[in-house]
Amino acid sequence: MQPARFSNQVDRVDQLALQQLASDLLDDSPDLPMPATFAAAAETSDHQPGSGELILSLEDIVSDRNGDVVLLDDAGLTRLAIATDAPVVTEGISLSHTVATGEDVSGFAYVTFATGLTLYYPEGLELAVLPHG
Repeated sequence: MQPARFSNQVDRVDQLALQQLASDLLDDSPDLPMPATFAAAAETSDHQPGSGELILSLEDIVSDRNGDVVLLDDAGLTRLAIATDAPVVTEGISLSHTVATGEDVSGFAYVTFATGLTLYYPEGLELAVLPHG
């Protein structure tokens, strides 16, 4: 039996697996403890358990080669919180734009951070930027 080999390169993102992971994380299960770094950020927000809010650390978000990330909300989120110390440098509604992965984000809301990462998300989703405590 040969040992498994791992590569540091990701050739393709398995979108269905990522969607299932997001759905599992949004389940509000008490079996999934909140990391300490997020707990501090959550204390500064009006987050209520079971509210449908997801808190992500900006540093943990992986972007495409152009620094873009597209959030597709199939899980029914009403609010997303990003914990970061990086300031927002621009925000708005995307006009005609397609990201490197081929996703058309025309009409999506977006926010660009000083790190260069631009997050595109459905216009109806409320985005909160929290200090990374």
